[in-house]
Amino acid sequence: TAGQKFLVRLTQNASATGTAGWFSTIRWAEGGSAPTLTTTTSKTDVFGFLCVTSGSYDGFVIGQNI
Repeated sequence: TAGQKFLVRLTQNASATGTAGWFSTIRWAEGGSAPTLTTTTSKTDVFGFLCVTSGSYDGFVIGQNI
């Protein structure tokens, strides 16, 4: 629903090969491209999202390599 917010927290697995498949309807802040995930084992990336309209989101990097 428009106006809703949520976070996604991703932690790399032991082989550090984890990837993410993002919705094509995310408009990413800070350059407009989906961010590259941290590739260090056990490190975490956190992303925030704001639903702009049904199925359309603004995406933000909150923190990486945590």
